[in-house]
Amino acid sequence: MKYNKYCYYRWEVVANFINQHTIGEFVPRTPKEVLAKAKDLQSCDYSRNILKVAVNEKAYDNFEKEHKNSVEVSAATSQRFDSKYREKWF
Repeated sequence: MKYNKYCYYRWEVVANFINQHTIGEFVPRTPKEVLAKAKDLQSCDYSRNILKVAVNEKAYDNFEKEHKNSVEVSAATSQRFDSKYREKWF
């Protein structure tokens, strides 16, 4: 075995979980494949992914469109009346 006993069993458990919960075309995964994919995902920099940036920008634009036009004010603006008491305190 390439890995210690417990580490190998951990990836075997993950592979079994993936194999049990696969929907659609079934391709059985081995612990080695699961470990290789986990390492590959750790090494990639997904924070700078172009698709992620595009989706975030579009989501912000949609949010802005929804909330910008939805607020309507029907009340008139209030008036401020200066009084002689206000001049004493300020």
